Amino acid sequence: MLTEVAPGEEVAVRGGVRVRAVSARHDGRRLPFGPQRAPALGYVVQGAARTYFAGDTGLFATMAEEVGPVDVALLPVGGWGPYLGPGHLDAGRAARALAALAPSVAVPVHYGTFWPIGMDAVRPHEFHAPGEEFARRAGQLAPEVAVRVPGARRAGEAAVTPLRAVEDAVTAVPPGTTRQVVGYPALFVLVALGALVPVIPTGALVSTAAVVAFHQDSMPFGLLLVFGVSALAAFTGDIALYWLGERGMRSRGGSRWLERLRARAAPERLAQAQTKLDEHGVLVLVLSRLVPAGRIPVMLACLLSGLPLRRFARGDAPACLAWAATYGVIGIVGGSLFSDPWKGVAPAVGLTLLLSATPALWRRLRS
Repeated sequence: MLTEVAPGEEVAVRGGVRVRAVSARHDGRRLPFGPQRAPALGYVVQGAARTYFAGDTGLFATMAEEVGPVDVALLPVGGWGPYLGPGHLDAGRAARALAALAPSVAVPVHYGTFWPIGMDAVRPHEFHAPGEEFARRAGQLAPEVAVRVPGARRAGEAAVTPLRAVEDAVTAVPPGTTRQVVGYPALFVLVALGALVPVIPTGALVSTAAVVAFHQDSMPFGLLLVFGVSALAAFTGDIALYWLGERGMRSRGGSRWLERLRARAAPERLAQAQTKLDEHGVLVLVLSRLVPAGRIPVMLACLLSGLPLRRFARGDAPACLAWAATYGVIGIVGGSLFSDPWKGVAPAVGLTLLLSATPALWRRLRS
């Protein structure tokens, strides 16, 4: 049976257990399933003990007053995306809530269970660290509360159960291994897609990945992986795009891929690229990969001049290696400036985007 409740209402269930609804600070909508808005709730479950399940909530002034005395508090300390918006508790705010609630035991929840592909390359600490960070903050603000972090082993624990043995085997896998399983394939797909559809800031992706790898325990192995994966992905995307362009050149009426290439290249840049290609051959490919907005005009010039795919590939391979190394170095510089990797991401991405925008700004100023 489903019983609808509002803040302050209480429902009796089996065994003398009672559930009381309390307020929560969170958007009551559940998009994209509909715009209907309902009050966000937490619950106090009272039986042999009183347990507060906060649900998804932000910190609000009357939380402790509405909840009342409790023995156990289950508090959200994280989320599923790279940032926590309004209506959420992070480890610090949850510790402040804990100090006001003053239960005997607290358990951090709502973190590390839903992992969108690619998010680990942006802010992996949002998935791994909130529980332990909450325990550390709670020790400062509410030292009298016993914090039980899921998966953590207490000193003097009894014999390991089979379930615990499985848990230990899983948690013994280095965090970097999980990040490699998800992050590097995601990096490959995004960079290759950016080579095919030249609107994704692939340089910024590589620099961001390099910043993260710089701060990993597996460095320099992680940096080498970022370099290799990025170069291979860029080469794969370039070859695929060139093959599609060749196919369009041979087809009757051309190809939509070739038309997209033409649209991306200014006429004067295309003429300049054709001149440079005649003078220097495939060596121009290396420079075109390093110069923002230079790749498409040179690739189109190669297509129009009938350069075979094999010869294009021989010139594009070192170009992709040089490109991956350049943006990797930008990431290393950004990562070395700050002890916190996420502070290093901002200057690395900013410099990458600035380099990408420089040619267009220069042409606009000249015109």
